[in-house]
Amino acid sequence: MNTKTKITKQRKPTAPGVILKEEFLLPLQISQAEASRAMSIPYQRLNELVRGQRSLTASTALKLAQYLNTTPQFWMNLQNAVNLYETENKERKALAKIKQHTATSLAS
Repeated sequence: MNTKTKITKQRKPTAPGVILKEEFLLPLQISQAEASRAMSIPYQRLNELVRGQRSLTASTALKLAQYLNTTPQFWMNLQNAVNLYETENKERKALAKIKQHTATSLAS
């Protein structure tokens, strides 16, 4: 069993803001202004999320889930995938220097 996490190297995972815009707002013809009012969040926060200039918070994930009849885990999983991808790329050299513990190597 391989317990090592593998994140795709080919492309960055789709950000939650892109999914929000392309899979929810546009098809349902919901404006960002309408959505931000309905969820009681600042328009700027939602707009920055949609434009990829802001990460999703747990609070916003809860509000999106309630508003769009999804789950907060759906939104947080999207953000976590982006976070892991970005962090792995930033820390690639440091991670390569870490020797795997021998006991965990046996499980691979």
